[in-house]
Amino acid sequence: MKNQGNIISKRQLQKFTSLRWAYRNYSEEEFINDPGIDFVFKKLDCIKPKKGVIPSLTKIGQANYYYVISGNPIIRNHLPVEDFPISLSRLSIPFTTNGIWQAFLLNEATNLFLPLGWHYNYDRKSLITSTNMMKNLKNSLFSSLPNECHTRKRIDEIALSDSYLPTVEITGDKAILNYYCWSDWGGLFKVEQRVRRKGKSVYFYRPKRKNVYKFSCGILF
Repeated sequence: MKNQGNIISKRQLQKFTSLRWAYRNYSEEEFINDPGIDFVFKKLDCIKPKKGVIPSLTKIGQANYYYVISGNPIIRNHLPVEDFPISLSRLSIPFTTNGIWQAFLLNEATNLFLPLGWHYNYDRKSLITSTNMMKNLKNSLFSSLPNECHTRKRIDEIALSDSYLPTVEITGDKAILNYYCWSDWGGLFKVEQRVRRKGKSVYFYRPKRKNVYKFSCGILF
């Protein structure tokens, strides 16, 4: 049976927002104020690590990544990394709207809510999770341009509606996650993320991105 594209619920979007806010004061230099992996999986409550799998967080360069190791939690710091970055196949994820959405957040955590430094910020994505967020973005762009600039008309044509909210459409063992995101080094993108069921987990294909509105903040690292 085919869904018509379920809009991600406000409750799920609020969980994502809480993840972003939780890491605002996180120090990637000293791992200070780390909310902890238990906090993350409390928010992403559809996802369960499989038996013997221990998710963790590490920093490489100026970016943070989730990975998994296996074995006794007591000696986990001495065990080798088995999946880096984290492999969704090591996690139990229901093939539902919420399960797919939460798996996406975990899979893209590095660029969505974990701290980034220096040139890693080129890959930072801001998910459009509310009409108000789209409105504020539009007003910010509009007010920064001179009245005679033809780009103002292009921005003014960007409609404000629920069509910018992320959706998941499930058909059998396949699904499509559609969402919009903003990058200060690219602009507004519409992204189609195809997904398939993989055992008791999910698999994400390479996403298709359409640049709806091109923009560059001009900052170079």
